[in-house]
Amino acid sequence: MINQLQSNIVWGQRGNSSRCPPTARSATSASAGWATRRSIVRTATFNMDVASFYTKWMRDVDDAQQGNGAFSDTSPNGGFVGTGTPAWGDAGVIVPWTIYLAYGDTGILAEHYAAMARWIDYIQKANPGGLWLAQRGSDFGDWLAIDAYSQQDKDIVATAFYATASTSWRARRRCSARTPTPRPTPRC
Repeated sequence: MINQLQSNIVWGQRGNSSRCPPTARSATSASAGWATRRSIVRTATFNMDVASFYTKWMRDVDDAQQGNGAFSDTSPNGGFVGTGTPAWGDAGVIVPWTIYLAYGDTGILAEHYAAMARWIDYIQKANPGGLWLAQRGSDFGDWLAIDAYSQQDKDIVATAFYATASTSWRARRRCSARTPTPRPTPRC
């Protein structure tokens, strides 16, 4: 049963990865490069070598970043969706950090350093108290929760992703992007 579950996960990952970038379908369809799909990157790195895929996709993420630091909800951005959304935007920090942890790729950290910094600044400027309560883009919340549209739940989800992105960002700043670590860990 466990083997079948893992097989289903891998096949689901293959099917979802092949749908990016979007084609002529609507940006709301499953074919769009929704950033939260990419935030499952840790599972993806466990199942297969996805370094090239995520390295290329992160360039799309940077290209779609707004001048104020907000990342787009989808990348490449066809201009049909929002920006600055908790979880969706946080993929711009979480994905490069996770690729570094999985593969020891310091290049992805160096390449996206400025974009990651702009994202964290975007959140911090609007939320100096540390809780992400303002400037949350589309503010989708937790789509898997039973009561996904509760404002309290959205506050918790947003702040949790902000904490995750900030932790990744602080760890990235401590790590040297010039010297690869033989065995990458969050405590560089």
